[in-house]
Amino acid sequence: MTTMKYGGQWTKAGTYLGITGGEWVTIPKGGGVLPGKREARYLRTPLPLLVVLGPAAGLVYIIFLPVVGILLVAQLAVRKVAAKIGAALATIGKKGVPKGVGGPRE
Repeated sequence: MTTMKYGGQWTKAGTYLGITGGEWVTIPKGGGVLPGKREARYLRTPLPLLVVLGPAAGLVYIIFLPVVGILLVAQLAVRKVAAKIGAALATIGKKGVPKGVGGPRE
């Protein structure tokens, strides 16, 4: 079972997951004080849960990092195309033909 603790609080030995920063903190035998201010929150995590969470976090990172990269590149491309379309639409009705849109060759 996990127990919520706060930064600066004395606690018994164990491994704690920092909720606010995502870091792992190990308190040695005999206990100690959790790092950070009172706003920092920690969950005491049992060892079997750590054995499962570590590889699961790595798997999530490996799967979603390429997906995020592809989505960022797609977003960049869509913004560039939308900017060009917006610039072309803004010049419709003005004298002449917008540069790069077409029209008679010079």
